[in-house]
Amino acid sequence: MLVQITVVGVLPHAAGFNAPVAAAYGVLFGPSGVVLASVAAMLSTYGWMVGSVLNTPRILYSMGERGELPAVLARVHPRFRTPHVAIVVYAAAGFGVAAYGSFAANATLGAIVRLVTYGLVAGSLLVFRRRGLAPPGFHLPMAGIIAPAAIAFCVWLLSTRTFTQAWILLAMIAAGAALWWASARRGQRPARV
Repeated sequence: MLVQITVVGVLPHAAGFNAPVAAAYGVLFGPSGVVLASVAAMLSTYGWMVGSVLNTPRILYSMGERGELPAVLARVHPRFRTPHVAIVVYAAAGFGVAAYGSFAANATLGAIVRLVTYGLVAGSLLVFRRRGLAPPGFHLPMAGIIAPAAIAFCVWLLSTRTFTQAWILLAMIAAGAALWWASARRGQRPARV
């Protein structure tokens, strides 16, 4: 957030720059600032990518194991003990999205997916509270105000997107629902608690 505030404060028309963070650091620190900002952005992106590559296939594996996605995603390599099918599926999906869209389109998609995730997490807090399933030791004061405000804020931000920007999210939701439904039809899903 501080980087965003700095960029907007230093560059009045930040949207007009191809690399606004590097441009802002260039204004503040000269040519060495451009290099510093570019290296920092690459390291940050690399760290996020490594975390995503390690984390997301394990989510697919877990969902396959629980019957929420096809069971093939829960296969573990006999030698390396890794969820190899989930890793390949994630890599193929990532490559497809990267090859199909531009950086701006993929950044927008990432923001839309995060907004949906944040909104669902805020909604789940209300559901868990109503069902008495809140984790022990966790209590969010004024959750009855904060969670609906967070959901409303996410919905408002999503409403500013065009259908051209959001259609891929709808396609992903449809594909996920189809996979979930297929898993349910095969009887893979365990009984609900």
